[in-house]
Amino acid sequence: MSKKNNVFSNVRLKQILNDIKRRDKDAAKELNLSQKEFEKILNGKKPITLEIINSMSKIWPIKISDLINPQINDSEFIYIKNNISNKSARLMQRNGLDYYEYKDTATERNAPYKPEWIRTLCYTKDDKPDNKLVAWNKGHLLHQFTYFVGDVNFYYLKNGKKTLSKMKSGDSCYIPPYVPHSFTTRSKKGISYIVAVTFEDKINFETQKELLNLSSLKDKNYLKKVSNYSNSHNQILNFLDNMSLSKDNLRERVSIKDYDNKIQGKIDFSINDLIKISDFLNVNIREILSVKKETEVVVLKKINYQKYFFPNLKSQIFKLFFLASSPNVPSSKGLELEVVKKNNKFFSISSHQYIYALVDSSSISINSKKIKMSYMETIYIKPFVKHSFPKVGSKFLILRIDNKISGDIKIQISQMKPKDILRIESDTSQWF
Repeated sequence: MSKKNNVFSNVRLKQILNDIKRRDKDAAKELNLSQKEFEKILNGKKPITLEIINSMSKIWPIKISDLINPQINDSEFIYIKNNISNKSARLMQRNGLDYYEYKDTATERNAPYKPEWIRTLCYTKDDKPDNKLVAWNKGHLLHQFTYFVGDVNFYYLKNGKKTLSKMKSGDSCYIPPYVPHSFTTRSKKGISYIVAVTFEDKINFETQKELLNLSSLKDKNYLKKVSNYSNSHNQILNFLDNMSLSKDNLRERVSIKDYDNKIQGKIDFSINDLIKISDFLNVNIREILSVKKETEVVVLKKINYQKYFFPNLKSQIFKLFFLASSPNVPSSKGLELEVVKKNNKFFSISSHQYIYALVDSSSISINSKKIKMSYMETIYIKPFVKHSFPKVGSKFLILRIDNKISGDIKIQISQMKPKDILRIESDTSQWF
């Protein structure tokens, strides 16, 4: 187990005491502990028992999960060979028949994705989206990237209507949360399968807990407001509400042509309008920009992939194909990477990476450790771990999913001094 696991709860406890403004002796008294015993807990010489954690959560405004040790893995990568993946094989039945064969592939408990190799066992000979053999799921909260191998029929709801896309090897798709879907095979011979990588983005367990605390979710007006939040006028109105200001207050302070129609959403605000409003609200302009609303499945056939040569057309070291993605999850990107020339180019990517070998005898080096991969073997690589693809002919499917230190978090951290950034992970000093 990582050394970080052993000290996290004690470090976090010190941070919590700062947050709720308790000195050691105040906390010890409220927990009915001697100051000497409490200091042993605080300094990591004595473990924090579940009984003490329960007492803390009853006395102080904190969650039990705040003090449960995360399981941190010091390994920079995880490599799953085919024989290990095969041991996880299990058949899934639908309507009393074998429908899928599942196998686990490389991931890590702190990675934001759950990847599966899924063989399609149900044969359908027609192209009807309402084929009675097709067993639909209900959709799921996690986003899904899917890579297809063989002749696979992909069924999904589009604008509430059952739809079928005939997929072939190398095609890909993106499935948003809660979109019902299914997969079957068009071939009686050979193996048809998908690489299905489900992943979380902004909505996670913490979001679910926050939603549980919002009684207003039962209010239909609130739900309507949230569903339209991608439009600038609704985001502006939300900031006005939070500041206890009215639309008239904004009109009085900011000169905007055709204001009434714009604040009602009948006409879009111009960029100049939004700059003025963001200055008035004292927010970054990105907070009130309209957002492209993309709630449908994205299907992308291999013939339509964008192709690039890295680093350029003249020095063609890698051939890249960019796969299906969505503007709603801009930091999650799938690509095919083929090594064209022998090289010593090293990458250090800020995202979590899922890497799937598309051909035998592929090779990857991670921090100078060379790994030979067979077809269908997989690797998970932590963010910022140095790696390279040196061998000509190697070909990989790569999915990159941003780490949690992204977006608004990066912006807030960037405002801090370097020495204060270091304190975020391990702030052990008292606040005064």
